[in-house]
Amino acid sequence: MKNSLLYKFLFVLYATLLYIYLKEYLIRAALRDLTDSTSSFLTLIIFMLVLITTAYSVIHLKRNKHYPEVKTLTLFCTVSYIVSIAISLNNPLGSRALYGILLLPLTTFWFYYTYSQNGSNTKFIIVTMSFVVVGLIYSYLKTMNFMHTMFDSEKVLNSSYFVMYMLPFILCIKNKIIRIVSILVISLVVFSSFKRTGTIAVVLAILTYLYINMVLLKRRKLQNTILLLIGIVLILFFITDTGILADNYLIARLQNISEDQGSGRTVVWEITWNMIKEANTTNILFGHGYNQVLANSPNGLSAHNDFLEVLYDYGILVFGIYITIFIQMWKFIRKLIQQESKYAAPMAASFILFFIGSLSSHIVIYTYYFIMFAMFWGMVFGDIHYKAKLKIVQQVAIIEIRRHSIQQN
Repeated sequence: MKNSLLYKFLFVLYATLLYIYLKEYLIRAALRDLTDSTSSFLTLIIFMLVLITTAYSVIHLKRNKHYPEVKTLTLFCTVSYIVSIAISLNNPLGSRALYGILLLPLTTFWFYYTYSQNGSNTKFIIVTMSFVVVGLIYSYLKTMNFMHTMFDSEKVLNSSYFVMYMLPFILCIKNKIIRIVSILVISLVVFSSFKRTGTIAVVLAILTYLYINMVLLKRRKLQNTILLLIGIVLILFFITDTGILADNYLIARLQNISEDQGSGRTVVWEITWNMIKEANTTNILFGHGYNQVLANSPNGLSAHNDFLEVLYDYGILVFGIYITIFIQMWKFIRKLIQQESKYAAPMAASFILFFIGSLSSHIVIYTYYFIMFAMFWGMVFGDIHYKAKLKIVQQVAIIEIRRHSIQQN
């Protein structure tokens, strides 16, 4: 009992530190200041957590040989970090905090993975993260109000992504009413930010969640799904047609994707690809270092695509590991669907958010986004693997009981 309370206290403490970290960058995202720096106190805490968790993950990996998705994710985080640190010997990272922050997603993953190694702990994680979501929504609304009051012209807010990427936790809530209301609130937050990538991602993630639960697993009732979809449509109508927030601004941005080439993304992608083709053999193999597209690009922008960014920053070897993450995730989700797991639909929604975010923006390069996926994946992998081990132990115990019974007879 004492240990259980201690673990819960440590988890809440860790979740609180992450919330402070995410809230800080949510505000910076609105102000378009995403430089990786933080307070000395948080930097010290991050370094301590990183050192402890890295040592733990290396030891624990030997016990998880049968879980390739865990191994691949850990390998990517570790090798990309080693590449960044090695290159930083000649080209120092932009901030002292980065030397610890770059491993924070791995630290977070293993923390959640370890804590969820007990079925009852996942319920506590979901409840705790629901409060984190509420805090992030409140921070977003305050930030949005500040931006509209002070600047009036700022309509597109990247800070909505901090709320959107927490959606998979919300999809795990058992209470139907709380879950539907929370999904609608998160949708409202994303739509109100007028981010095209966010709008497409959240809609596809919700549709994927509904498809798996309704069609493949046949869990959700039709009327509940219709209610949720009607709610999302009403929110879109409210935002785009009432004129309260903007006159059809979201619809206009979606219609103009082909004209403005995704806010110039195709041009950025072409420049980044040319930079990759012009790189020497050493850089092709081992990369140029963390976030170096931004530093070396003639237009002074990052790649706005994690596939290109990872290839340029970390080289083709780490890029291969990065691609493997998607393959392993896809296989893991298919397995969850076959097992009719409660995590199948939320995990698939998480995959959609991760893929679309990586395709037209950044997730793994910006650790504050990557952390939110690390939290959810750590919880899911930990719970699934724990139950798989428990099932094996139970099967062995049954065999032993039967064998002992036969011997007695």
